Amino acid sequence: MKLLQSSFQLLLLTTTTLLPPVVFGLSTPAPPSPPQQQRKKVRLVQGANSLIEALIVEEECFTTTNGAREFEDACAPNIVYEDCYEPQPIVGSADVGKHLLGKIEQRQGKGKFRLDKISDGKIACGFAWTWTCGEEEGLRGTTFVELNEDGKISYVREIPEPIFKPGNLTLDLLKAVTAGAEEQILPPYETKTPTDANDIVKYLFNDVQGRSADL
Repeated sequence: MKLLQSSFQLLLLTTTTLLPPVVFGLSTPAPPSPPQQQRKKVRLVQGANSLIEALIVEEECFTTTNGAREFEDACAPNIVYEDCYEPQPIVGSADVGKHLLGKIEQRQGKGKFRLDKISDGKIACGFAWTWTCGEEEGLRGTTFVELNEDGKISYVREIPEPIFKPGNLTLDLLKAVTAGAEEQILPPYETKTPTDANDIVKYLFNDVQGRSADL
């Protein structure tokens, strides 16, 4: 009898050692996700402005190779990237990544990218930027970014300021071209106070554009 009990105890000890804990109602915690995977999952639910701010400020996507790859990873496969200094839009996340890496290589050690302002927006946002070198300020511009339904960057339009500025020559040209033209009387419009970026843009471009109005 004692021999039978000892054999049973040995069998039970061997079984509990070899079988996974789940057999006995226990569970083993899942291994934590790599930090990179956790970061990307968070970004998908943050919205456009939070995503872009993280890519620019934290990842330095316009000045470092790792940041450029992070930007590429955040893009939809069919992204359209319009750089107004380029003759044609750049289509596809791989080509966008190559474009950013090429610009980073050209500007290596020649300054930093500063985020000046960024609008609100979960699906789309705009931001103003300036290239700096020490205390000196260089090229400035604005960029519009739109996400798809999966939270991936699907459209970008980058609009740098003109490198060459004619100054008062443009004003003189416009005066010469419009000399003798009849004054255009614009229909009245209702003064509004929009509260979000989308309504502000519609109001300024659709309602107020071309008017001499003090806003």
